[in-house]
Amino acid sequence: MVHILVVDNNPTLLTELEDAAKGAGRDVLSATGRDEAISLIQANDFDVVVTDLELIEGDPKTGLQVLNEAILKDPYTQVIVITSHNDAASSVKTMALGAYDYIVRGTVGVNVMAMVRIKITNALKYRNLLIAAKEKHD
Repeated sequence: MVHILVVDNNPTLLTELEDAAKGAGRDVLSATGRDEAISLIQANDFDVVVTDLELIEGDPKTGLQVLNEAILKDPYTQVIVITSHNDAASSVKTMALGAYDYIVRGTVGVNVMAMVRIKITNALKYRNLLIAAKEKHD
């Protein structure tokens, strides 16, 4: 069973993320904010976390705190960060902190939820490759 956490403070977007993450063999939990997400990360093991960057309006640190907590608990957890702000510096910082991917909402001609589905599938494959490589090396 694959365990996925989706995090967004906007209920409509959270529901869309839940739908995008669902699939055969996937257990999806959701959180509406940083503190709830961190509590779920501490209590559960997740293969993938999909989080909004700004869980408190205007504060990108909240999504980065979720990213950090997930990676501290399990460095193989793949974190996908989503934002509505197309900011190159924020993207670079997020990736440097260990995010698997960074998705900008609102890009013309892009179905973001279809992209999320693809990114989750790819993140799971990448996680499995990392774990297999570690096991082979140990």
